[in-house]
Amino acid sequence: MGISVEYRLLKNFDDPAISPEAWNLLLNGGPSDVVFLTWQYQKAWWEVFGSGELLLVTVEVKGKLTLIAPLFAASGMVYFVGSGCSDYLDFIGNTEDEGLLEGLMVFAAQHVKGFLGFQLFHMPEGSRSENSINIAADRQGWELIEESSWACPRLELTEHPEKALEAVRKKSLRRHEAYFERTGDLKIEHLATGEQILPHLDAFFDQHIER
Repeated sequence: MGISVEYRLLKNFDDPAISPEAWNLLLNGGPSDVVFLTWQYQKAWWEVFGSGELLLVTVEVKGKLTLIAPLFAASGMVYFVGSGCSDYLDFIGNTEDEGLLEGLMVFAAQHVKGFLGFQLFHMPEGSRSENSINIAADRQGWELIEESSWACPRLELTEHPEKALEAVRKKSLRRHEAYFERTGDLKIEHLATGEQILPHLDAFFDQHIER
């Protein structure tokens, strides 16, 4: 008797079949927890930049949410939600099971009129999805092309604390800090929760737009 696997196409990000909490729990429990894959970011991106047809697919194994594909289709091509102005994008959940990911991609393709292929932008090097995508492409007879890649520098704070200190002690940064100290009282607060941050967002966005 085979394992029960259900592929489901959701109506939108507010579909009752999945909650923001369930989405983010799967994200944080998997190989990636980047902000660009959270339910909140994905929903906001789609509402502002979305075009074409939303293709939001979930996979449940034995009734348990196992995989999410935040995709959309335009002119026969399938893309990640967030393509074009996000740093990292990927499938969410158990992407190492090539059978599940292949089934998901085939399911998504079947729901695209005039399907031409997938263009999966912004996948990070070392993504656990890569091997499963390669296997799916081989089995389905899809031509796999790596169009381009970009270097993305990062700093491991725990491994190189001295480099982190150098970065925040740059003269350009200290000059701005000194200006505020000369012209008034300078107070630094670290806000970590949505409740703390929300009252300051309007002023932050106004400053950003004005700049």
